[in-house]
Amino acid sequence: MQIAEPGAVEQAGDRPRKVGLGIDLGTTNSLIAHFDGQELSVLSDDAGRSSLPSVVHYGAAEITVGEAAMAMAIEASVANEELDYARAALRFERAAKLVEFEVEALIGHARMLVGTKDYQKAADLLERAQSLEPQPRVARYLQAVNNLNLSARNSI
Repeated sequence: MQIAEPGAVEQAGDRPRKVGLGIDLGTTNSLIAHFDGQELSVLSDDAGRSSLPSVVHYGAAEITVGEAAMAMAIEASVANEELDYARAALRFERAAKLVEFEVEALIGHARMLVGTKDYQKAADLLERAQSLEPQPRVARYLQAVNNLNLSARNSI
């Protein structure tokens, strides 16, 4: 391959080579295209996918890219969410043991449970909070959670 400056004058008999390789390293997906002088083609992986997720996983023994790295990232994310949920639940439980934080800790824990669609446990916590310190906002929230719980049971 010969590299020439743009605009350089061709010598007689020289024919420019019009071969190219394009790499698109996008923030979401990446791909590689090849032009052989006549035809443009997009390169594919072993599974026939031309567009790969722009994800790289650096493991202890190897580096993984594309779909496999995306799967590893999703697994890690789920594991981290479960760990974060467990930590948050533990913090709410600890805070609920302190009288001055008990009601707000019960409400916060209930909100987290609603986010995971565990409506029955959330309702139980809200009922306890309401029994300790009745509040109109908690009563409304409890009613909404009970409605969600009823809807979830009816859709099964």
